[in-house]
Amino acid sequence: RTFRLRAENVVFWIDPEKLSSVREKGIPNSKAEEKTDDGLLSIDDQEEDPSKTGKDEVSSLVTQLYAEGGVEYRSGSEIIRADRVFFDLRTDEGLILDGYLNSYVEARKQTIPIVVRADEIHQYAEGKFRASDTSLSNCAYGRPHWHLHMSEIDVQKSNDGKSMTFSGKHAHASFQGIPFFYLPYLAGTAGSGSNFYFKSARVGKTSRFGFFGLTEWGDDILLGKDKEKFGEWTLHLDLSEDRGFGSGLDIEYQKPDYFGELLTYRIHDEGREDKGGIPVQREERSRIRYRHRHFLPDGFQIDLEGNWFSDRNFQSEFFEKEFKEEKAPETVAYVKRTGDHHMFTLTGRFRLNDFQTQTEYLPRATYDLIFEPVLKEPVFGTNVYYSQRTELSNVRIRFDEDIPDQELPNYQDDRILRGDTIHRFDLPIPLGPVKATPFQQVRYSAFEETARETDSQSRFSATGGIALSTKLSRVFDTKIRPLKIRGLRHVVTPRITYSNTFENNVDPNELIQFDTVDRVEKRETIRFELRNRLQTRRGSRVTDLINFNMNVDFFPKQDRDNIFPDPDQPGDFVTRAWGNLDMDLVMRLTNRITVRGDAEYDFYEDTFPVTNAQVTTQISKTVRAAVGYRGFKGQKSLGTAGLQTSLGKKWSALLLSRYDFRINKAEETEIILQRNAHEWIIEMGVSVDEGENDTRFTLSVQPRALFQSRAAKRDRIGTQPGQDLFELN
Repeated sequence: RTFRLRAENVVFWIDPEKLSSVREKGIPNSKAEEKTDDGLLSIDDQEEDPSKTGKDEVSSLVTQLYAEGGVEYRSGSEIIRADRVFFDLRTDEGLILDGYLNSYVEARKQTIPIVVRADEIHQYAEGKFRASDTSLSNCAYGRPHWHLHMSEIDVQKSNDGKSMTFSGKHAHASFQGIPFFYLPYLAGTAGSGSNFYFKSARVGKTSRFGFFGLTEWGDDILLGKDKEKFGEWTLHLDLSEDRGFGSGLDIEYQKPDYFGELLTYRIHDEGREDKGGIPVQREERSRIRYRHRHFLPDGFQIDLEGNWFSDRNFQSEFFEKEFKEEKAPETVAYVKRTGDHHMFTLTGRFRLNDFQTQTEYLPRATYDLIFEPVLKEPVFGTNVYYSQRTELSNVRIRFDEDIPDQELPNYQDDRILRGDTIHRFDLPIPLGPVKATPFQQVRYSAFEETARETDSQSRFSATGGIALSTKLSRVFDTKIRPLKIRGLRHVVTPRITYSNTFENNVDPNELIQFDTVDRVEKRETIRFELRNRLQTRRGSRVTDLINFNMNVDFFPKQDRDNIFPDPDQPGDFVTRAWGNLDMDLVMRLTNRITVRGDAEYDFYEDTFPVTNAQVTTQISKTVRAAVGYRGFKGQKSLGTAGLQTSLGKKWSALLLSRYDFRINKAEETEIILQRNAHEWIIEMGVSVDEGENDTRFTLSVQPRALFQSRAAKRDRIGTQPGQDLFELN
């Protein structure tokens, strides 16, 4: 065994019989004992062929050792620092006085310190220790931020050195010297295969839920003889004053060829009403969600997703963040195979929740061919390109169970066979600086049943048009040192597309409206697009400083193609030759400031019905700010602001606010303080939601060493307001 020892005074006991043997044989080229560069004494009894060197006999001379005065003893991953130590090297027994044992384990691809402190630590075998009146912690500081104090403890290091088991009596945990829980007996494993399952805890109070506590417990899922990581499991145990006890088990996994998740949650709801005063219909409320994606050889991909909820308001009430930000829940099986220019898909979509109105595919098969050259060799520098999409589907629409029967159409729950095929030809023609691309498209569809109880219907439509585009650029010898600009290039890409669906022999009102396949109608448009980019070179990369795009549609037959309700006269309709002007902007003049925005401009009303804008700036290394606005005419006019700052090495703060300009009132305000302790992440927050009349106070704690820190994916009580302020949706 190799060890290194440093101390003010050291005493060695030597075996006299072995000493006589060594004296007789001599010590050929012996380096059994030597001082290393850092002054530590090294004794090594591991040699490839000790019979030739005699080093085994030299190293085995020392049978016991005693050291005192600033003792530091290292053996493998173990470090012992103490006032005095005694070791019997023959039996691997020892005594450590006024010191601590510092070892390391591996957990979640991290190296975690494990520290045992006591007045007396007994080593009764290699890697096995016992102590009384001791503490266990993963904080290596002289005064640990937290520790488990036990009257007795046994510690054993695993053979591979990656984990450590412990057991003790009368354990109480302390944070900054303040005890906060007690257990008469505690045992566990730190490191690989750890059964220290605590992930996070959050407590607080809201107007809707009262006092609550949310906890997460979990660990890695290890499979096979080699204990290879398959994924991880998380157990949710929650309790709220007004809603009762909730629990759920989540499983997430990821491998090179597939990944997925299974989310479950159940609560015995003791509340009387959900948000908005909606009465709670049932006490037992739950959800199950499963998602899986699998990559197979030859370009195949399989996606599976299932979503089931006990009632229509469960997701919006208990998983509000998920409800607002993610797509509508669905249950679907999807198979895809892709090639260079083609793709095949097979989709099955089914409704599990009776309160949803959804279109089901039982199943739907599609085949796409994209921009395939028709001619073997280009002619006059161009070619004809063929694209097509063919679909065969068995569809039906299922309506919300609460819709009265007399309001339901006659085709509810009917399965209808439908076929649809589209064929398009493009011919790019270079005309000097302009590229002209005329195109022709034909479409044929067949429907087993229509909305007006007629026999099977076939539909034929034809579209023709042309796209004209060019690219203009100019370089300016501009230098702006504060912005790191050494030359500018302005790139303008105008594009005009004329499209005319001049033939369509079936009115879409005669068809059952399942999806976009059934909405084809005669339509003529001219789209004007303009893309502006202002670029510079920074290092070896070309960077877009400004990317500004605009497009607008013109309708030659406005009375047919651009009809919508009159905003000034309810019940009347108006027609307009021009659509709204769509604009979007991304501007990064520096690495510190980013401007994003998109808007629609109405020429006739001289207003902006849709406006989104945001400015994000990195004020300094420790301060980041964002200001934004989101507006939708007649429905939303919100200002958003966020400030994130560091308050020293361990503290940080986040201020988030939303202001409703329609009522001149702060809709939602949240303040979060976070402390990054040595072993824990502690977060305190207060939120006032005027829009939903809800006030929330929270305190959360999460170990950062044993479990990687990450933002909560799902907030089981309420939402986490403002977390998207730094990202414009």
